[in-house]
Amino acid sequence: MPHRAEQNSSYMCPHYPIAEDILAEIAQSGAEIERAQKQQSCLPLSPEEIKQLANELANATLTEMETLDSAAANQKPILTQETIDKTALIVCFSKPGTYDKVFKKDKYRDFPWSWGMDRYGADAAAFLGIHIAATKTNQVFAGFYSNPSQRSYKYLEPWRNVIGASIDSNIRFLYSGRAADLRSGTPNDETAAIRKVLNSDQAFIPESAVDIRETGISDTYSQVVDLKQYLEENYQKGLIKPGSRIVLVSFTPQAVRILRMCAQVKPLPEKVELSVLPLPTPKAGLYEYPFIETKGIIFYTLTQRAALQSIPYTLLGAEDE
Repeated sequence: MPHRAEQNSSYMCPHYPIAEDILAEIAQSGAEIERAQKQQSCLPLSPEEIKQLANELANATLTEMETLDSAAANQKPILTQETIDKTALIVCFSKPGTYDKVFKKDKYRDFPWSWGMDRYGADAAAFLGIHIAATKTNQVFAGFYSNPSQRSYKYLEPWRNVIGASIDSNIRFLYSGRAADLRSGTPNDETAAIRKVLNSDQAFIPESAVDIRETGISDTYSQVVDLKQYLEENYQKGLIKPGSRIVLVSFTPQAVRILRMCAQVKPLPEKVELSVLPLPTPKAGLYEYPFIETKGIIFYTLTQRAALQSIPYTLLGAEDE
């Protein structure tokens, strides 16, 4: 089964949208600015102040996305010893599609460049964990550093070793997604698909190492609020400690939206650090995906569910730069 999101081999900056196009669209009747103004949570700003804020947000957001996409062009980030030692949790929010379906019934099904994103992101998070676990346990799993779609049973014995290393390294994974479509009342298999693969005989991450969060999850903001609760609970249990590092694995446009919401919600316990492993925006979506997410960031900022700037974070491997 083809996964379109895996066609991310290069970064092509000229295809990025420009702020003026985004600002023109969100100013239309019924668009983001008008919808935000109708909500009680909207910032008390004059139309001119909203226009100025939207302009600043659009430019800053696109610049941040381009920075992350440039970093994401390096498909094999160098992990420093500091990252390996500190990483306690790898976070993966649901994305377009599910692990076993390239698309689902949402707005992204009409964008082929988004097909397979959820699987690609989950595999990237797993491979990152394997890399860290291998280093921590002084093992080498050469077969696991290739493209996720190239796995085969010839690595069956290393798979068993990977499971053991994942347990021994104490690396945990968090997958956050919907268990049900709250709009239609029909099942949504974001989390079900992850459970299915974890229970399969091909799983190379032990189910015991993965926490699946689905209660009350309806959108990205609810995922960030739930992340705050999850981190607080595990901080109190001593599973996440001061000096621990959380790594967010996400496609660049989604990552920036999550980071802005994190700045508003403040989910990190005291002295817990955040790093980002950005996944490159699909080439075919280099205009549309940042365009869509930037519009959303402006809306969520105006309605006080996202901050003006991202929460402080480092890019994975940035300590080497």
